[in-house]
Amino acid sequence: MKTIYKILMVCAYGIVMFTIGFFVADKMCPAPVFDKPVVEDWRPIVEKISVWQNGKEKIIELGDLENPNPEYLEIGRILLPALHKLNLQAGCVFGEEDIQEIKQNDRVIELIFKIPTDITISQWVEPEERYHIPVDEKGYRILKSVKTALFILEDRQDRGLEAHILIAHTYVGDLPVVGYSCWAIKQEDSNELDKSWIKEINKMLKR
Repeated sequence: MKTIYKILMVCAYGIVMFTIGFFVADKMCPAPVFDKPVVEDWRPIVEKISVWQNGKEKIIELGDLENPNPEYLEIGRILLPALHKLNLQAGCVFGEEDIQEIKQNDRVIELIFKIPTDITISQWVEPEERYHIPVDEKGYRILKSVKTALFILEDRQDRGLEAHILIAHTYVGDLPVVGYSCWAIKQEDSNELDKSWIKEINKMLKR
């Protein structure tokens, strides 16, 4: 009986330690939460998707709601998850004049929301920084009141903007915002930017 009791105690101790270890590891290294594909729920919130190339705008039409344009759906399925995966903010800020110049000279996709939309991204914020940065319940940053996102497919002006996504907010807190903040997706365990979404878009547009 004593031997069985000791075995049971050892097993119980092991289970408790495993549970504590898993809990601590989860708190120290929060797992990304945006690996699941985005479904068509995004369609009602998007006003327009267009491609800018050689100074010309090509609007990607949604088509009939019951028989939507496949190109529109595929682009949305690539761009919306890309917004949620943003985890790196660059120091650059652009005004409307800069944005018009980028549209005229670079190759970009513009996504405009019908109403300003809050977007949770994959940048985890340290607890001591959360007093001035909006976060969700898990500590991931929320980009508030996003109206427009400009996805840089090709930087033809050598500004180093390829694979960056420029975000226009209407408000941050109670303050109106003028200009676009600059974001990107940094690859895990690397300083390189993730350009996989550009490859997907290019492949789809060449069909």
